[in-house]
Order: sequence, then C-alpha cells, then structure tokens
Amino acid sequence: AMAWLMAGLGLAVVIGGMTAQGKATLPVQTAPHQAELLRNPGFEQATGDVPDDWNKYGGTLTQVDTPVHSGEHAAGFDSDTSSTKWVYQVVTVTEGSGYTFSAWAWKDDVNIEEVYLRVSWYASQDGSGSEISHDDSTTRLTDNVSAYRFLTPGPITAPTGAHSARARLMLNPVVT
Repeated sequence: AMAWLMAGLGLAVVIGGMTAQGKATLPVQTAPHQAELLRNPGFEQATGDVPDDWNKYGGTLTQVDTPVHSGEHAAGFDSDTSSTKWVYQVVTVTEGSGYTFSAWAWKDDVNIEEVYLRVSWYASQDGSGSEISHDDSTTRLTDNVSAYRFLTPGPITAPTGAHSARARLMLNPVVT
C-alpha cells in the first residue's frame, strides 16, 4: 500500500500518510522555490533512516529510495491504524504575506481514502496552540492512479495574527 509525495512551500512544505489496514508509503519531495522555508525539503538528509527536520503525527516516517519523483530519496510514512496521520514542518511566517504550497503525490492504495495538503496558521512562533485557520489543497486524491499528480491550495495569504504555519500532507485512511 503506497502513497508518494513531492512537495514545496514557496516560503514553506509537508507530508503525511496512513491506511486502515496494511501499510501506506508516502514519499515526499519538495521542488526548489524562491525563499524556500522548509528545511530538508527533498528528504535527502536523514539520521539513520529518518528524514532530518521533519515531524510526524502518528505512523512511522522513513527515508525511501523508490518511488522518487526527483532527487535520490523521498519520505515514506507507514501506519496500520484507522486514524488520520500527517507529516509536517513548522515554519515562521509573516501575517499578510503570500505563500505557495504544492506537492506531487502518488496514491494507488485502496486503504487510503484521500491524500491532500493543509497549511494551518498559528499566532505562536512555533506552531503550537489553537490554529487561527487553515488552507487545504483545491483537490484531494481520492481515486487510485499509479502516477504522480499535482496538489496545491493555490496562492495563500497568512491571516492577521499569524506568526507560524504547519505545512502538512494529510492522509486519511478508509475507515471500515
């Protein structure tokens, strides 16, 4: 069971994965952008087999060699529980400034209901506390296709009071 992702947040990026049963793999990589805010956006650096600078909520995050959209590595995110999981990175933002967040994702696992991107905005400097609001990708991958597809919420603006953002790739399992 697999889902793959290559992403970039122009001024930020993230990943997440999971399946109800079995395993999902969500390789992620970020494309180069002006003023890229993400650290290790292409998952090329890892300590052991865990990508540096990335966090996860649930599941197991690993660096993988295939499939890869570009570069030599991607991120894999595995889980065998039915709760939503995500991989993320917190970045500093400036209220009122514009950002772009995009990803190439691969979803071909019947145990995954959907894959999408989410940027959550926070008043704190570190992505903690209650979110002010969030922006989701304009499309969600719900059908199974063995190919990379593009996701983005389009151009987004940090809301008033926002000082940080969590850029994440969300993966919702099929709940049986």
